Amino acid sequence: MGKFKIGDRVRVVKDVCLDRLNHKEVYNLQACNDNIRVGDEFTIVNVLSFGSSEADYITEEGFHVSESFLELVNASDNINNPKHYTAGGVETIDYLKAKLTPEEYKGFLKGNIIKYLSRSKHKNAEIEDYKKAQWCMNKLNKI
Repeated sequence: MGKFKIGDRVRVVKDVCLDRLNHKEVYNLQACNDNIRVGDEFTIVNVLSFGSSEADYITEEGFHVSESFLELVNASDNINNPKHYTAGGVETIDYLKAKLTPEEYKGFLKGNIIKYLSRSKHKNAEIEDYKKAQWCMNKLNKI
């Protein structure tokens, strides 16, 4: 059994690119169509254990990821995993992505980028808002 469970939010901690169809790890990000970068986050939807000490995981995007490339996202992380965003059992961003069209989702992310950058100087948490804007830009760049 692995160190993560279904529903866990995980972050990529090593450079890796994964082939969705062949389920093989490719260690060169530039060689892949699906770029998975250090810092990207996913929700675990299935756990695969093949009798080895390390489990593999399937993410909500369909990626097959080995345990050694992941870490559990800190539940108190206000940038990557705000606790209040999962109060209903589903990460808000995942729900929005599922319900909006791709164009609507892009617009949502762009609006949030503008919001965070516009208000950052008017709050005590200026750096946090810059990090939140960057988080949204990273999501937008993956679309």
